[in-house]
Amino acid sequence: MKEVILEISILYSKYEDVPEIQFILISNSDPRNLRDLNSNDVGRLISISGIIVSCTSPSIKAKLLALQCKNCQHIKTVHVTSGFTSVNIPRQCENTKNANLDPKDKCPLDSYTVISELCQYIDQQVLKIQETPESIPTGEIPRSFQLYLERYLVNRASPGTRLSVSGIYIANDKTGGVIKKNNNLNDINQKPYIKVMGIQLENQKSGKSIYNFSNEDEQNFLKFSKDPSKLI
Repeated sequence: MKEVILEISILYSKYEDVPEIQFILISNSDPRNLRDLNSNDVGRLISISGIIVSCTSPSIKAKLLALQCKNCQHIKTVHVTSGFTSVNIPRQCENTKNANLDPKDKCPLDSYTVISELCQYIDQQVLKIQETPESIPTGEIPRSFQLYLERYLVNRASPGTRLSVSGIYIANDKTGGVIKKNNNLNDINQKPYIKVMGIQLENQKSGKSIYNFSNEDEQNFLKFSKDPSKLI
């Protein structure tokens, strides 16, 4: 699959002015088999095909977390990256007034609490894609991967759907990337998943129409096809 880099520079004076934009990628290249993915593909844009075998119910995830100190009421916002990522909530209140106070008068540790009504959320869903039966070598166990979808890609596919997926191959580091002294490297669990950037259902890939035409539209098409003036 060819790598395409898009660079868009738009300057906004305030974060609140930035519109919600989601790029959905569609690939015309031949998708790869799931069992062909390896460590060299981590962090790269890939295209695969398969069949959906399970999916979770759509849920919400905070993209902007609002925190408030229970002691001084200081409010702090934290941007949350997409995918299977965790959020590190500061243990110490970051109110600038604390810098001039005695240690005993400062806000205590772990004083931040989440203010849900001030948070900003997006839709997310997790699917499981598996190799199609005809692509599995004889005697082999089917390979499968988790797919992470968000926003407008949610609820686009259900179990039993055959599709092609374009997305980023990501190694999900359960340890947060921290290796402590004397830790065994084999204990670090990195379970890969695919952050979906675009979906093509099988009927879309094969060129079948994905639009619903009314009876009036069909009559107009038929009339147009019989009009001698429109013949080439």
